[in-house]
Amino acid sequence: MGATQLTQGVQLQNPTTPYCQNPSIGACAQSGVEVVCSTATGALIVSGGGFSNVATTPSWQASAVAAYLKSGAKNPGTGNFNAKGRGYPDVSVVGHNYAIWISGPEQVDGTSCSSPVFAGLVSVLNAQRIKAGKPVLGFLNPAIYQWAAQGAFNDVVTGNNDCTEDTSPCPACTGYTAAKGWDAATGWGTPKFDVLQKLVAALP
Repeated sequence: MGATQLTQGVQLQNPTTPYCQNPSIGACAQSGVEVVCSTATGALIVSGGGFSNVATTPSWQASAVAAYLKSGAKNPGTGNFNAKGRGYPDVSVVGHNYAIWISGPEQVDGTSCSSPVFAGLVSVLNAQRIKAGKPVLGFLNPAIYQWAAQGAFNDVVTGNNDCTEDTSPCPACTGYTAAKGWDAATGWGTPKFDVLQKLVAALP
């Protein structure tokens, strides 16, 4: 799971949720431009991503990975990563500026925020399938790559995961740049839930 953040955010007007109505949290965003979550753009973390040194590229991911490696997007360079490894992440969710309460409001970042959000979306999709008398989704990863071709994700094309910790200016760090389609910084991007609902509802 990758993490994104919003830039050029537009404040949500007339919020109805208690979180967004609380002035101690700050303004909630209505929209913005998604980029790779990074300390270079004001976040507390840098989104993970890359290629496994243990697992090989699965068949259902092979064409997406090949296209990324041929795209010209910056990567650590030949010999510095396993181009035949399992690429990750598959998808991302916003991972910046989540409000939590620990004796008062605090803002946190991380894929530990984005991962449970995506899990919650899948839970809603499964609940809808159960209600329709259908089986739950099961192992999703191959389906994600099919759904991506049907417009199920917001493609994130700006940013990189060069620095994995706040060691500014981090001159020696290398990573992966976001690009059109799947990339090793944000995967396919962030889910369009309305599209996913339709695609999942159409499955047997």
